[in-house]
Amino acid sequence: MGSDTWQTTTLYYDDLGRVIQTVGDNRLGGLSRTDMQYDFTGNLTHQRESHGKTGGSADVLESVNTYDAQGRLLTQSVSLNGGTAATLTYNYDALGRLTGKRYGSTDESLTYNVRGWLTGKESTPFRMCLRYATPEGGSGARWNGSLSEWEWQHGTNAAMMYGLTYDGLNRFTGAVQKQKNGNTWSALSGDYVEKGLTYDRNGNLLTLQRTA
Repeated sequence: MGSDTWQTTTLYYDDLGRVIQTVGDNRLGGLSRTDMQYDFTGNLTHQRESHGKTGGSADVLESVNTYDAQGRLLTQSVSLNGGTAATLTYNYDALGRLTGKRYGSTDESLTYNVRGWLTGKESTPFRMCLRYATPEGGSGARWNGSLSEWEWQHGTNAAMMYGLTYDGLNRFTGAVQKQKNGNTWSALSGDYVEKGLTYDRNGNLLTLQRTA
């Protein structure tokens, strides 16, 4: 911004119309180049990004992906300038839903209800629970896929939650933050509250009051 210097990017394709290379100017005065490789079914298996700069060596970011027979991503390894690669591993259930991720020594699990809606995500530093028809903090049950409550917790800190409300047309009308004390949820008056949402006849948002 603020310069009349053009930056050009050129794209190259294989016989199947897939981008296999991009080469372009970057804001550091050098060239950025990205090379891509694919498997037989078109999944990206390898990508190499090189970003040059004036008066210095280029930074190179490489990523390698593996897939299962259904084309689902199993592992993704990323390395910078030839260093040790960081690897993400993905797990799925029989329905093809993502159920877990592993990064280093940290595992994250995901759960779903019978309708396939995400109900939870949990790892060592963070836990999250999404409720629809089974609220625990006094919100109204929702049977149409809208959230009634969103709970989260960082480490050993107190669990927090947003209780959500809607109007008769399923339009979001407000959120109240609550904190768990034992087995009881207590509203945090005035903290991170959204209210006063109104809409026009076309469903466009007109007003919103937010406190923090």
